[in-house]
Amino acid sequence: MIAENSLPKFLTKTMKRWLMQYHSESYESITKIGLFDWEFIPNRRNPTKPRRVPKIGESITLQVSSVSRSVYLFEVDTKTLHVYERSGLILAGYHVAFEYKWNGKEFCKGTEKLFSMIS
Repeated sequence: MIAENSLPKFLTKTMKRWLMQYHSESYESITKIGLFDWEFIPNRRNPTKPRRVPKIGESITLQVSSVSRSVYLFEVDTKTLHVYERSGLILAGYHVAFEYKWNGKEFCKGTEKLFSMIS
Protein backbone atom coordinates (compact mmCIF):
# COMPACT_ATOMS: atom_id res chain seq x y z
CA MET A 1 0.00 0.00 0.00
CA ILE A 2 1.21 3.50 -0.81
CA ALA A 3 1.55 5.96 2.06
CA GLU A 4 0.01 9.34 1.19
CA ASN A 5 3.01 11.24 2.62
CA SER A 6 5.45 9.31 0.38
CA LEU A 7 3.89 10.73 -2.80
CA PRO A 8 5.27 13.96 -4.32
CA LYS A 9 3.44 17.16 -3.42
CA PHE A 10 2.94 18.24 -7.06
CA LEU A 11 0.57 15.33 -7.79
CA THR A 12 -3.14 16.12 -7.84
CA LYS A 13 -5.85 14.12 -6.08
CA THR A 14 -6.79 12.39 -9.36
CA MET A 15 -3.17 11.38 -10.00
CA LYS A 16 -2.79 9.98 -6.50
CA ARG A 17 -6.04 8.02 -6.92
CA TRP A 18 -4.71 6.47 -10.15
CA LEU A 19 -1.42 5.51 -8.47
CA MET A 20 -3.32 3.86 -5.61
CA GLN A 21 -5.37 1.82 -8.08
CA TYR A 22 -2.66 0.74 -10.53
CA HIS A 23 0.60 0.77 -8.54
CA SER A 24 -0.30 0.16 -4.90
CA GLU A 25 1.57 -3.17 -4.86
CA SER A 26 4.45 -2.17 -7.17
CA TYR A 27 5.14 1.43 -6.04
CA GLU A 28 8.54 0.46 -4.61
CA SER A 29 9.77 -0.56 -8.09
CA ILE A 30 9.06 2.87 -9.65
CA THR A 31 12.32 4.77 -10.16
CA LYS A 32 10.93 8.15 -11.24
CA ILE A 33 7.55 9.87 -11.03
CA GLY A 34 6.51 13.18 -12.49
CA LEU A 35 4.39 15.28 -14.79
CA PHE A 36 4.38 15.58 -18.56
CA ASP A 37 2.68 17.58 -21.27
CA TRP A 38 2.03 16.93 -24.94
CA GLU A 39 4.20 18.64 -27.54
CA PHE A 40 2.88 18.71 -31.09
CA ILE A 41 5.45 18.61 -33.90
CA PRO A 42 4.93 18.66 -37.68
CA ASN A 43 4.24 15.39 -39.44
CA ARG A 44 5.93 15.08 -42.85
CA ARG A 45 3.71 12.24 -44.05
CA ASN A 46 0.43 13.85 -43.00
CA PRO A 47 0.82 17.64 -42.54
CA THR A 48 -2.80 18.03 -41.36
CA LYS A 49 -2.19 15.74 -38.37
CA PRO A 50 0.76 16.78 -36.15
CA ARG A 51 2.65 14.14 -34.16
CA ARG A 52 2.06 14.07 -30.43
CA VAL A 53 5.22 13.62 -28.34
CA PRO A 54 5.42 13.58 -24.52
CA LYS A 55 7.46 16.41 -22.99
CA ILE A 56 8.64 15.69 -19.44
CA GLY A 57 8.04 18.39 -16.86
CA GLU A 58 8.55 18.35 -13.11
CA SER A 59 9.70 14.98 -11.78
CA ILE A 60 11.34 13.37 -8.80
CA THR A 61 13.72 10.40 -8.66
CA LEU A 62 12.58 7.84 -6.10
CA GLN A 63 15.49 5.43 -6.52
CA VAL A 64 18.48 4.74 -8.76
CA SER A 65 18.48 1.48 -10.69
CA SER A 66 20.03 0.04 -13.85
CA VAL A 67 16.53 -0.77 -15.08
CA SER A 68 14.27 2.27 -14.99
CA ARG A 69 10.52 2.32 -14.48
CA SER A 70 9.18 5.85 -14.78
CA VAL A 71 5.59 7.08 -14.55
CA TYR A 72 4.55 10.53 -15.80
CA LEU A 73 1.04 11.91 -15.46
CA PHE A 74 -1.00 14.57 -17.28
CA GLU A 75 -4.43 15.57 -15.97
CA VAL A 76 -6.73 16.59 -18.81
CA ASP A 77 -9.63 17.24 -16.41
CA THR A 78 -10.81 15.78 -13.08
CA LYS A 79 -12.13 12.62 -14.79
CA THR A 80 -9.49 12.10 -17.52
CA LEU A 81 -5.83 11.27 -16.99
CA HIS A 82 -3.08 10.57 -19.52
CA VAL A 83 -0.32 8.30 -18.22
CA TYR A 84 3.07 7.99 -19.92
CA GLU A 85 5.22 5.08 -18.73
CA ARG A 86 8.84 4.29 -19.57
CA SER A 87 10.45 1.00 -18.68
CA GLY A 88 13.65 -0.85 -19.45
CA LEU A 89 17.29 -0.02 -19.83
CA ILE A 90 18.42 3.53 -20.62
CA LEU A 91 18.93 3.01 -24.36
CA ALA A 92 16.69 -0.04 -24.76
CA GLY A 93 13.25 0.52 -23.34
CA TYR A 94 9.56 0.77 -24.02
CA HIS A 95 7.58 4.01 -23.85
CA VAL A 96 3.77 3.98 -23.90
CA ALA A 97 0.95 6.39 -23.04
CA PHE A 98 -2.70 5.57 -22.38
CA GLU A 99 -5.80 7.53 -21.42
CA TYR A 100 -7.68 6.60 -18.25
CA LYS A 101 -11.25 7.70 -17.43
CA TRP A 102 -12.73 7.90 -13.93
CA ASN A 103 -16.21 6.35 -13.79
CA GLY A 104 -16.95 7.28 -10.19
CA LYS A 105 -15.52 4.10 -8.65
CA GLU A 106 -12.33 3.33 -10.56
CA PHE A 107 -10.18 4.27 -13.54
CA CYS A 108 -10.87 2.50 -16.84
CA LYS A 109 -8.04 2.20 -19.36
CA GLY A 110 -8.68 3.41 -22.92
CA THR A 111 -8.46 0.86 -25.71
CA GLU A 112 -6.03 2.67 -27.99
CA LYS A 113 -2.51 3.87 -27.24
CA LEU A 114 -1.88 7.62 -27.32
CA PHE A 115 1.84 7.10 -27.86
CA SER A 116 4.10 4.07 -28.27
CA MET A 117 7.82 3.79 -28.97
CA ILE A 118 10.63 1.26 -28.55
CA SER A 119 14.07 2.76 -28.03
